[in-house]
Amino acid sequence: MNEIEKEILRAMCYYNFYNTILSSFKRHFNIDEMKSFKRNYDYYDKVRAIIIRWIFILVMVRTPEDDPVFITQNSPDLESQVNIDINNFFKSHNPQNVNLKEYSNIIINILYTSFKEYKNIIDTTKIDLDNEIIIKQNHNKITLIYDSRSIDTLMDDFYVMIKNKQIILNYHSDPEYLNKKKYNINKVFASYFRYKYLYADNQTLAYSYTGRKEEAIECFSTPFNHHHIYFCSAFPDLETEMGSQGEFFDLMKKAINNEYEFPVNDLKINPIFDEMVDLRVSEISLKLLATKKKYKMSFILPNWIAFTALDILLNSKYFVKKEVYKKGDLFFTNYFTGKQIPPCEIVIIFLEN
Repeated sequence: MNEIEKEILRAMCYYNFYNTILSSFKRHFNIDEMKSFKRNYDYYDKVRAIIIRWIFILVMVRTPEDDPVFITQNSPDLESQVNIDINNFFKSHNPQNVNLKEYSNIIINILYTSFKEYKNIIDTTKIDLDNEIIIKQNHNKITLIYDSRSIDTLMDDFYVMIKNKQIILNYHSDPEYLNKKKYNINKVFASYFRYKYLYADNQTLAYSYTGRKEEAIECFSTPFNHHHIYFCSAFPDLETEMGSQGEFFDLMKKAINNEYEFPVNDLKINPIFDEMVDLRVSEISLKLLATKKKYKMSFILPNWIAFTALDILLNSKYFVKKEVYKKGDLFFTNYFTGKQIPPCEIVIIFLEN
């Protein structure tokens, strides 16, 4: 097995891309004077948050031939989002009067070119076999340790500690996944490692669902933060063996075309908080509700103003009710840091056909 060693190579590519984008931003804009681009352990949080959103937008168009992370499909949604991001972040912080439209196109080209290069590197590099994973438990604290000569070029990271040629992960999820008799521990480690180095962070915040675990499916989840037995996740290449039904957009397209049937008809939809992704979530969900099969859905979304994804759900003929929660009323759990966060004002929308 070489799931972990391959993921280390993938992580190296990610850090290379992060540094490429960061260097470009620094050359053209004074991001050190921008409060939103705060640094955390030598990493710029905003740059990492931007990159993971771009990756999740590309997940919507991923094909079976793609690398699970470095997706090489062209995406109009991605290109639109890059333009929006560059304009939003730098229109008021542009001392060199950079043409932001032209600069956005440069960033888009860097992304497409880099992801093709990374896919080729991952496909053609000879990968070593995985070493053994060490699991340390001290009271309620679990630490996963992996020793490898391959990590020499990995940078120490607030989320992924690198020391003495070891990857050290603080594990905040269900200990059952660490049962080597039930699960492929190499895939479990590789999956958890992927979410950590990609800085999935707030994009994987879990709502505290209640109710019978078999009665619903969580459509945007991971093996590490689901309440219900059934869940979808972004990276089924590693997570199918941990129970993932597959990736949401892929399954929705198949369900609409009668090529897949959800195991239950109650869909809990808690997508990443991104205007582009959430718009596509709303659109494809309404298409599924227009089919003959009966569904009920609940959407957890930020209660933003002028938010198209929200508006089309509220104006849908399938709308049942909504619940609004002020910031601080609802806490979500980050199972990759162990922290609870009240992200913003939240609206939960219920639809049924």
